Order: sequence, then structure tokens, then C-alpha cells
Amino acid sequence: MDRKILSLLAFAWLFVLSLTHAIAIDHLTIFDNTLDNVHDGKFLGARDLTLQQAIAKGTLLEKAMEKSGAEAQVVVSSIRNGVPLNSPFTSYSDLERWGWEEQGPDSEEEDDLYHGSLDQTFSQLGIDECQNEYVSWMQENAVQNDNGQTIQPSYGQYSNSFNGYNGLIISDDNNSPASLAPNQRRVPLENWSDVVFLQWLKSCENAGTNIDSLRYVMRWNPTNGDTQGILSRVLAGVPISRLKVGVALNKGTSGYRALLGTPNGRGAAWMLIQHKRQFGLKTIPQIMVRAVWFQNKWTLVMIQSIGNVSS
Repeated sequence: MDRKILSLLAFAWLFVLSLTHAIAIDHLTIFDNTLDNVHDGKFLGARDLTLQQAIAKGTLLEKAMEKSGAEAQVVVSSIRNGVPLNSPFTSYSDLERWGWEEQGPDSEEEDDLYHGSLDQTFSQLGIDECQNEYVSWMQENAVQNDNGQTIQPSYGQYSNSFNGYNGLIISDDNNSPASLAPNQRRVPLENWSDVVFLQWLKSCENAGTNIDSLRYVMRWNPTNGDTQGILSRVLAGVPISRLKVGVALNKGTSGYRALLGTPNGRGAAWMLIQHKRQFGLKTIPQIMVRAVWFQNKWTLVMIQSIGNVSS
């Protein structure tokens, strides 16, 4: 074979290898930036959730969203034995009853919280960012339970953005009472799904919209170790160029179920499952994962679409 042709073939092969390497580096950059063992001075914990376990959890949650009444309760009980289908927390005043205190606004947090990184996403989803309200709740007050026992504060905190006008919740910075005070007696109102639901009630009341107008639950920059581990499996080999556009995972697929079964994916599902009386029969038809450029690094955003269960 002509030496010139050989040289061209060798160059072409090296070029292909360089592209492959660039894609791999681009893909891993996201997880190199977010899969650190320490976040805000705290260990994220071991990534113990396997892909098969996540898919199994997600499959049950998917089913529980689509069922109602006794059928839904059977599925819920198979996920968490003893958990009622209908959450007992349906009034905004429940937050004060169980020691939750709204935190004052942080001017730095309120000022362009996402530094323009979500502008394109907001535009595509039909979201007016100016209507987003950042609300933070901390379980910082001691309370007495119904048996007269004093429950000390856990200092769990849920900080999220709400847009009752456009049907959006952004899950931002959340540390549950269970994660911060695992060995002490805790208030029954401790789950993200319930606290966020109660704030959603208030946000819709302020906006003059219906509770069932929720269209999207967005998870900003998931930092939970199990969630990141599953994301890395589901998105393995996907280049940044594709993630910038967004990778859509539809209901019924393994990738969808895996992400739904993660700690950062199942909160929205539980909110819909345990508040069917308020939302109606709602499900999550699609989960989209998108990479956005934020503070000089690629950051993942998980967007869960909310829709009615088809009959």
C-alpha cells in the first residue's frame, strides 16, 4: 500500500481516537465535578444503590402513581410497609405544628440563583423565571407529639424554588431530618414530599392557581451519591453535546425507572402518590436529564414532567 495512503489512514485513526477520548473526557467531567466524596464539608455516603435495585424501586413507584384506592395502597405497602396511601399532612399549618420555621431570604441566593444557566431551559418549558420564589424551611423548633413526648429539633432543611404561576418546583438544597438526626426521635412531618407539597399549596394560593397545575419538578445538581451513581450508569457514554440538548427517558423504560428509583427522583413520585386527593391521578411521563454550564463546570439537571394518568 502506498506510504501516503498509510499515513492518511493512520492520521484518520488517530483523529477518531482523539474524538472518542474527547467524548469520554467530556462525559466524565460532569461526574468528576460532582462525584466528590465531600460536599459542603459532609461525606455524601456510599453509593450502595445498584442499578437493578433502582429499577425495581422505580417500577413500583411508577405503578403506584397510576393506581388508585386499594390497588394503590397494596403497591405502596409493598414499597414501605405501614405507610398510608394518603398523607395526613394536608394543611399549611402542619409546618408550624411540627416545628418547621421558614428561613429569611438570602439576598445572594435570591439574586440570579442559577446565574443564567437555566435561561434556555426556562424558555423551552414556558417558565417565567421572575415568578420563581425561593423558600427554605428548617425543622428548628422542639415540639410535643400527640403522646405528650418532646421531640427535639433535627435541623433538617428543605430549600427549593416554587412557581405557582407556571407550575414548577425546583428541588435545590435539601437535607432531611432523617439524614441529619438518624438516631433521635423525629417529627412525623419529615419527608421532602410532604414539606414541599405544603409549600406548593401556599404558592398556588398566592398565585391564584389550582394545586393540580403542577407541570414540572426539576432537580438541580443532584449531589446524592446513590443518585449520581445511577446517573453515571444510565448516561454512560453520552457526550456533552447530547446532554446539552437533553436526554429524554420515557415512562416504562429501564432508564426512566432507574432514575425514578433514586433518592433524588422518587420524592416527586411520593408527593403525587400520597396526595392523589389533591392532585388527582397524576404520573411522571418523562424524565429529562440536561447538562448546563454553571460556574465554570457542567452541571446536571433532572426534569420530571407531570401529567395526568391516561385512562
